[in-house]
Amino acid sequence: MGYSHYWKLNRQVSDAEFELFLDDVERIDPSLVISQDGERMVWKEVWETFVFRRTDTRFRFCKTGQNGGDEYVTAVLAVAKHHFGDDLQVSSDGNWSDWAKGLLIAKQACGIEHLSNFCVDEILTDDDLVSMAAEYGVLKDVRP
Repeated sequence: MGYSHYWKLNRQVSDAEFELFLDDVERIDPSLVISQDGERMVWKEVWETFVFRRTDTRFRFCKTGQNGGDEYVTAVLAVAKHHFGDDLQVSSDGNWSDWAKGLLIAKQACGIEHLSNFCVDEILTDDDLVSMAAEYGVLKDVRP
């Protein structure tokens, strides 16, 4: 058993939609976006490799084991949910406090005021995210 994050795209997204998503991902960390076989995608080496492709509609997961990299995976999945809405299902072995750092990174890096279609956003403010992240020792107070 391991600690993982899960997602499933319900449809292939267009090149234009995916480029807008990748623009936001590059704001988080430019090294997250790579090209391979003529397709641009998100990639991050965590415990397992995290790959997010626009054409992949299978159930996917990335096992991190909470050994680092979770903030990147959760930030990217939050931005993906913002862009693809109900066409993307997201879940995790963790609870929302485990997502605090990633959600805050996504909001701050991408300038997304409200992470639409992401259920946690209706309950948690930036202050809540900062407090939870600080409480769990994953983030110092980084309010803009």
